[in-house]
Amino acid sequence: MKKRFLIIVVFLFIIFIFVGSGCSQKEFVHQNPPSNKATGESNIVDNETIKENKNPYADAIITLKPPFGRIGDVVLVGNDLYMCVSDNTEFTKNIIKYNLQTKQTEKIFTSEFDDPSVQNLMINDRWLIWTDSTADGLLHRIYVKNLKTGKIKLIAKLAFKGLTPISPFLYEDFIAWVEPTRYDGKYFNGKVVLYNLNNHKTKVVSKIRQLGLYNNFIYINDNKILWTDSYDGKGYYKFYDLKTYKIKTYESKYLYPGYAKFAGNKIYSLNFNNIRDWTSHKFEEYDIKNNLYTSISSGYINGFSLGKKYILVMNSQNLLELYSMDKLEWIPLEIRVDSIIECNGKLVATFNEIDLTTTIYIIDLEKIKSKG
Repeated sequence: MKKRFLIIVVFLFIIFIFVGSGCSQKEFVHQNPPSNKATGESNIVDNETIKENKNPYADAIITLKPPFGRIGDVVLVGNDLYMCVSDNTEFTKNIIKYNLQTKQTEKIFTSEFDDPSVQNLMINDRWLIWTDSTADGLLHRIYVKNLKTGKIKLIAKLAFKGLTPISPFLYEDFIAWVEPTRYDGKYFNGKVVLYNLNNHKTKVVSKIRQLGLYNNFIYINDNKILWTDSYDGKGYYKFYDLKTYKIKTYESKYLYPGYAKFAGNKIYSLNFNNIRDWTSHKFEEYDIKNNLYTSISSGYINGFSLGKKYILVMNSQNLLELYSMDKLEWIPLEIRVDSIIECNGKLVATFNEIDLTTTIYIIDLEKIKSKG
């Protein structure tokens, strides 16, 4: 049991750091503490009782303490908060929807595995996606839920040897992900896969010649898929255009550009020449047009997520900071976090407490901006 729990912790840690046949039947959740059986109302403690008086941005922060034990990924659309929960067990096995206005909870998915790791939530106005995996990382299922019809569809079944995180990315009516293909005797090879949610067709966009944890996922924005690769002693940024179906390649000055995201003509990534030393990376902005690298942080960070106006950063102490892409300035929020993501202008962050519970922070970035 201890070994299995350790595998789960390692697997979830990898996913967090780099900011079943589904059940579509509605099922209200009754946890400890119990919810109101008539209304589905859950005893989720909010910031009426959790005060953030010491934080200068307290009026921009909603704080929640859901009674579900450890919580994994959390996403927000409108007033609906979706979260992967453990239900006070050692496994993250369910997805719960919680309405911030009505305070009602609804269980929308339960894993089919005995030792599950439900994670990789992403959401937009039409779709919710996630993965259901075994804790050892050998078996993976990718699901999508149509938010209008409520139907859940299994779109991919994957099986690999070894601990292999799968991180699908949702963009409009597309899902894309990276998956390993084979070991060539020196490196793991992989491929970039694209799934169309409208016509349910899957295509391989490109091969990846050297696949590792630093480039085991993709990023999509402005109708372009971005991933990185390393071969022939050099590192590369790769873009696939969803409209023209063409690939553009840009050489990096680093051997291992990783965790890459982009906005406009600028790529943000953690760049390594030694992937065995996490603290050696440089967090930089690469201006494609001018072929110019600009340092964002003087030291290493523990993860980042790209928003519309801010880069959301977990620094080396896991403290949340915002970096304004317009003003080129840092805004420290004085909150310790384990995961961060922007959802429709709101920053959603989580922190795992010592008592095996999780605190969720929902931060209005417009209010933060007005104070900056």
